Amino acid sequence: MSILQEILEEKKKEVALIYKLSSLDALKSEAITKFIPRGFTKSLLSGPNPKIIAEVKKASPSKGTLRPDLDPIETARCYSENGAACISVLTDKKFFQGDNSYITQIRASLGESCPTILRKEFMIDPIQIWETRALGADAILLIVAALSTEQLKNLVLVATEAELDILLEVHSVEELEQARFVFELNKSILLGVNNRDLKSFSMDLSTTEKIFKNLKDLKPSALVAESGIFSSKDLATLSSYGADAFLIGESLITQGDVGENLKNLREEFRKENIPSYNVSATGYYGNYGGKYAPEVLMPALEELEEAFNFAKSDKNFLNELQLVYQNFIGRPTPFIFCENLTKKLGGAKIYVKNEGAAHTGAHKINHCVGQALLAKRMGKKRLVAETGAGQHGLASATVAARFGLECVVYMGAKDMARQRPNVFWMEKLGAKVISVEFGGQRLKDAVNAALKDWITNVSNTHYLLGSALGPHPFPEINRFFQKIIGQEIKAQLLKQAGRLPDYIIACVGGGSNSIGAFDAFLEEKKVKLIGVEAGGVGSAVGQNAVRFETGKVGVVEGYKSYWLLDQDGQVADTKSISAGLDYAGVGPIHAYLKDTNRVQYEQASDKQALEAVELLAKTEGILSALESAHAVAHAIKLAPSLKKNEIIVINLSGRAEKDIFILARELKDEAFFEFIRDYGKA
Repeated sequence: MSILQEILEEKKKEVALIYKLSSLDALKSEAITKFIPRGFTKSLLSGPNPKIIAEVKKASPSKGTLRPDLDPIETARCYSENGAACISVLTDKKFFQGDNSYITQIRASLGESCPTILRKEFMIDPIQIWETRALGADAILLIVAALSTEQLKNLVLVATEAELDILLEVHSVEELEQARFVFELNKSILLGVNNRDLKSFSMDLSTTEKIFKNLKDLKPSALVAESGIFSSKDLATLSSYGADAFLIGESLITQGDVGENLKNLREEFRKENIPSYNVSATGYYGNYGGKYAPEVLMPALEELEEAFNFAKSDKNFLNELQLVYQNFIGRPTPFIFCENLTKKLGGAKIYVKNEGAAHTGAHKINHCVGQALLAKRMGKKRLVAETGAGQHGLASATVAARFGLECVVYMGAKDMARQRPNVFWMEKLGAKVISVEFGGQRLKDAVNAALKDWITNVSNTHYLLGSALGPHPFPEINRFFQKIIGQEIKAQLLKQAGRLPDYIIACVGGGSNSIGAFDAFLEEKKVKLIGVEAGGVGSAVGQNAVRFETGKVGVVEGYKSYWLLDQDGQVADTKSISAGLDYAGVGPIHAYLKDTNRVQYEQASDKQALEAVELLAKTEGILSALESAHAVAHAIKLAPSLKKNEIIVINLSGRAEKDIFILARELKDEAFFEFIRDYGKA
């Protein structure tokens, strides 16, 4: 008899004893009232990379006692403090020297800081599942080799009813095929590959590779490699096979300080395998960014950097920010499955993150609230801002009114003409809107005007810069306040679909909404990130705002990045139907992401954006801003080429009301203009 068979025979005896002590209904009733599962999969996928499930394990049948002095509570605490995404607790008593009480003790002792818990046990009967929930675990392990097809089906259904997440463990391609049907019963299942053969206890990391190559159309929530992981090299190898997460026990538990072991393993892997997307101490992302500003502004930039660095780690500031996000902006913003558009296109599932539902109608309010709070902290009484599409100006005027600050907004004369509704509302909110008559009379000229104002009034004024660009620390400030978008996308999609997306698409002007959507996924290699620039009306200089295809690296407006420059090295004219994308430069974060190939940058024309506005409106009842419609246009192009089980998320950065005059003109709605003329006469 194999060890696995011995264990299963013992489990039958244990199950019989549980039934003797309690009925299934009684245990179910106790479980429901005692603990609420906290979302193991969500916790795992939201955790830091590398995503490690660290195991509380005293012994194993093959190696005997691994840690005689194991303290399960202290071990779990050390794991939690050193970066474990989740923990696994072995509860089998006879073969692994575990105990059911470990789970309850760990949850009680660690409280709110307790990571989500996988109960590592040999499950053969529904009563064990309800026992698991009653103990306080959040997920169960189901071992395909230990179960018949009927048992497996029954346990999956019961675990789903009990709201426990499932790690389904296989060791061979045959077992994967045997268990394929369960992914139709529960689409949120995690697939684990045990590199250890439970019959012979032999170990082979290539087992993970063989099985992941045979997934075919399966899309588990995550792919977990189990057993045989002793070094950062092992993590890298398994990651190259496709593993999203790693279950590690023996190598952490057998030597010295378990917390230090975990910390060192994670740091070694990150150093060797994960590129840093963080800003340097001098304000650079790779070769881009920096602080190229007049000497008179340097003290203000240093003051701002100091205030920001303190605020982002200050619990009082962060609590206030979250309250304003929730109660003033209306976060979290909606996350919508576009069922009709998905059916019409016939490919990947399409979801929309609707930032247009935020107060003031776009994502801009996120960083405006954050910077207004910073301004107050620095004792500034006046805000100066620039705007193109008007959404940043509107948000700036809004937060100025909300927090009792004076506000001046600079806007290109051409943008004022085509975005008149936002100008009207800015003025009604108490802001002074100044028309910029020089240069191209667009966004880049408004930026220059705002900078000149700041230089003149630096002592009492904060420059509320409207995108992830400008001299350091502005790109990082806007990234910090916009990253809430991606954090919400991750949480909302995990709740709705049980896994991470395959693609995230966002429009890119300066880059604030897109870096907000991308930031939480930069280290998730399997999530493809696509930024969409303004293709305008043609490919010639002055007919578009496509920086990455024809742009050059230069230093303009205080930072180094890709710019559209003419033959003399001057900033070239741009053209786009969307004022917010009509900008000759791009934020330095995006320049770095382009050069490192982490983000793929595409373009959509004015015509494609207009068509996208109409299609999204008619299929989903969602009115997209013209900026965001560029991202929608690329999704419309991409979705039919993908499989139906793939997922696209579009960050819809704003809504369409501000574009009503442009849309009416371009879509030739004469009745609308006739109404406006008649209204003016009335």
